[in-house]
Amino acid sequence: MMEKLRSRKFWLALVGALAPYFFQLLTGETDPETAYQASAAIVGSYLFGQSYVDGQRPAEPAQEVETSG
Repeated sequence: MMEKLRSRKFWLALVGALAPYFFQLLTGETDPETAYQASAAIVGSYLFGQSYVDGQRPAEPAQEVETSG
């Protein structure tokens, strides 16, 4: 979990998701629905991108448990 909080991709996605709302409040040029759609697109892109990256990682071998007997 902590490694995700240190990720630049995570922070950029978070800022990108909040930016449409922020700019909508400042300028009022876009309606809230458009800001919501832009934020959802950014969050969705981040989620799909992270899923792809996680899927490309090689699987770690399972640790064998030693039994004493």
